[in-house]
Amino acid sequence: MSQLIAYYWKRSVPILSKWPGFKEQFTFNGRAPEEGEIWRNEALANTLELLVSGGRDFFYEGEIARNIDRYMKENDGFLSYDDLRSHREIGLSLSRQIIVVTMYGNCLPMVRNCGLQILNLMEL
Repeated sequence: MSQLIAYYWKRSVPILSKWPGFKEQFTFNGRAPEEGEIWRNEALANTLELLVSGGRDFFYEGEIARNIDRYMKENDGFLSYDDLRSHREIGLSLSRQIIVVTMYGNCLPMVRNCGLQILNLMEL
């Protein structure tokens, strides 16, 4: 854990702990990870494995979408299963070849652009 991320993570714990599941998923028994600690999230790793095997429809129409829908309903959220199911990607993925690896960004503008810009900086 870097110093900067540890600092902001620690600041966010009191604010985000009101949401069910936050402490269990993003803290060590209610404590933010500290600088130098390794943070692992088994539930996130399992979810990512399910996404790899199940693909886009598993997220937007399957078990993950239903779990998001249920959590949002229980916590006065704004996303619904219908929102996720009706989602359509806009545009094409961008890519950037670095050395011998090509990195593809998804269609979410901030994620795609930030990630590819970071990789561009690494090549300088």
